[in-house]
Amino acid sequence: LDPQGAIMTSPGLNKYFSKEITEEETAICKVNEDQKTFDYYGATFPVHKMIGVIGTAPKGEAVATGLPDLHGGNMDNNQITEGSIVYLPVEVEGALLALGDMHAAMGDGEIWGSGVEIGGSVDLTVEVLESFPCPTPFVETDQAYYSYGVGEDFETAVVQANDRMAEFLMAQTGLSYNKVGMFMTFSAHLESCQIVNPNISMRVRVDKASYEKLKDVKE
Repeated sequence: LDPQGAIMTSPGLNKYFSKEITEEETAICKVNEDQKTFDYYGATFPVHKMIGVIGTAPKGEAVATGLPDLHGGNMDNNQITEGSIVYLPVEVEGALLALGDMHAAMGDGEIWGSGVEIGGSVDLTVEVLESFPCPTPFVETDQAYYSYGVGEDFETAVVQANDRMAEFLMAQTGLSYNKVGMFMTFSAHLESCQIVNPNISMRVRVDKASYEKLKDVKE
């Protein structure tokens, strides 16, 4: 990460609050990489590095990098961090992978319109897979799997994220839709990626420890 980041607020950014922002304000946040903390008006908070924008090029017309969709893009999924695996579609020659919009920290939903926006550099490894048992984008960490849903409204994003996790679990375990769905209702976690971009994006988390137990379920 760069030595400092910024959090910005401006009228119109907090559309899911009842009270409007009336004036702009910017907080400059000094980052201490050694201690993995950043400063916010004299208080220190832990750094959680993440990549907000990561995606391949979609078919057809070009899209702005600020748009989240099924090519990835501005997903603002704070689980895309050090050690994560991100599965993305290849829909054009060369894939045209792009990334940016880094944050030193960002809560689920990015609810005030800005995380700790910061510059930096990213080391990554790219591998082409001929097949993958879940619609992309999809994220894997050491602890969990995450499906992704995106849409102009919450319902569309939630349904898509739920469907995609169910499809992944059925493909991996051979279990029925009902058995996978009942597992999800006690073990999966519906979480927000962001609610402030042109499309809303949601994710469903299944911890790997629970997933391993699901594989013992008999059809």
